Amino acid sequence: MIGLFGLVAALGLAVQDGQRAVTFQQTDGEWTVVGDAGLGVCLMRFPEHYNGSALTVFAHGSRNAYDFALSNPAWSSLETGDVELQAILLDSAGDIRDIWTLDAAGTAEEDGGPRINWRILRAANDGAQFDQQLREATTIWFGHEGVPFAQFDLSGSNNAFGMLDACRSHLRTDPSFDPFAG
Repeated sequence: MIGLFGLVAALGLAVQDGQRAVTFQQTDGEWTVVGDAGLGVCLMRFPEHYNGSALTVFAHGSRNAYDFALSNPAWSSLETGDVELQAILLDSAGDIRDIWTLDAAGTAEEDGGPRINWRILRAANDGAQFDQQLREATTIWFGHEGVPFAQFDLSGSNNAFGMLDACRSHLRTDPSFDPFAG
């Protein structure tokens, strides 16, 4: 999984620098989804940042999963290994809809982080439910050992995840798609 995050990071940086032509790009408000059939991935970055944190979601063209990367340059003490991560989803009234405990892996700064990675398998019952809650909730908080440390606005996420799914479909039909990449 770490190698795939490196590909996505490279795609994101290349797109920002104008170095790589993407085969898919859609924008809706503050949300943008880009994809590259040659790399076999689509990338969606959350528009709202809290305390320097960034949340990125990507979909690999040949997998039925979303991969997530949560990062912040201030997390210099994050070590490589398992991380206890909670996702707290809130509705428009600020009430908790659900709390998830995610199987996550930390990546230390010297290993390419600081970053926390996790995967949601969309075909699994829990994955499908998490996916739907991300589309319906208005805010997500992330916490570690009961302490919240990152927050993101989910307004417009339903359309953004729709764009991510459209990107994945586009990748699969693009003549340059390599289903074995990554």
